[in-house]
Amino acid sequence: MTPDGLVLDINQRPLADAHLRREEVVGKPFTDLPAWSHDPAVQQQLRAAIARASRGETVRFEARIHPRTEMYLDILMTITSHRDASQQVEYLICAGRDITEHKHAEDELQVLLDAIPQLVWTRRPDGFVDYTNQRWRDYSPNTSTPKTNCRYCLMPSPNSSGPGDQTGLLTIRINAGATIPA
Repeated sequence: MTPDGLVLDINQRPLADAHLRREEVVGKPFTDLPAWSHDPAVQQQLRAAIARASRGETVRFEARIHPRTEMYLDILMTITSHRDASQQVEYLICAGRDITEHKHAEDELQVLLDAIPQLVWTRRPDGFVDYTNQRWRDYSPNTSTPKTNCRYCLMPSPNSSGPGDQTGLLTIRINAGATIPA
């Protein structure tokens, strides 16, 4: 596509998914194709990615697109620029990878993790809690969403009597190994 987002060429897969012919697409804004125009937020995300790629960035993002009304795909989109001999952005290259099956597997895992009776959470190496399951959220007040870089977190004590029992909460100091009663 051009740095302004006009389609220069397109492969057969997205055309087949949308039941379109090449001549219906070439020369048109990529953001106006049916797959992207169903949702203004997704369309804006694509516009922003095209603008960034036009400045020379490589941009990656996930989006749910609708090539046809009755069809959706979750894709991992990568947009990168191709520069000419004078290092000016000549055109953009877009590659979309279908991750629909991966997203279905993630959703199934989420249901499983929310159904098990154990507390489950994940933490990045920098200490940011990026996931808590439903059991964790039921037991831990004020943790409905993961906290960013918290130094202390509330966690149920093994002696806790169940959801809402704040007397059995422990304060855990992250990355320090010390446990201090609340």
